[in-house]
Amino acid sequence: MKVEWEEIKKGDVVAWNAGLHVTLSRRGHIVFNRTTHKRLGQPQAVLLLYDRVNHRIGVRAANPGHRNAWKLGVKAHGARIVRAYKLLAEKGIIVPDTVEFPDASIDHDEILTLDLRSARVSRRYLWNIDRAKPRPIDTMKTALK
Repeated sequence: MKVEWEEIKKGDVVAWNAGLHVTLSRRGHIVFNRTTHKRLGQPQAVLLLYDRVNHRIGVRAANPGHRNAWKLGVKAHGARIVRAYKLLAEKGIIVPDTVEFPDASIDHDEILTLDLRSARVSRRYLWNIDRAKPRPIDTMKTALK
């Protein structure tokens, strides 16, 4: 039997955490990964901006002493969080589930741009919902005994 091996090319695959990854929860938590934080200049606080015409949220690095600066919280693995429910409430933004921004970008003015029109439900959010499905009642009764 003749064997004909074919080499598979790896290609230019980028690690999932190498790019900008930003999510927005329905509670107003904006979470971005370490790479995004570094690209913004590793700020301790940010300014939140909103473009009503284009339905976009802007995040720009700010001095923590600035009057309108939102302090960043630290999450696991270097991610950062902005608790910005006030933005959702004031601007009438409705987020039914946690969404991610596949086209998040940082422009020449160093503003992280999050386009709400292209936001999609986060895959991780959907995965966690599947894992948290309730067990049947019979299983729960036997587990309690």
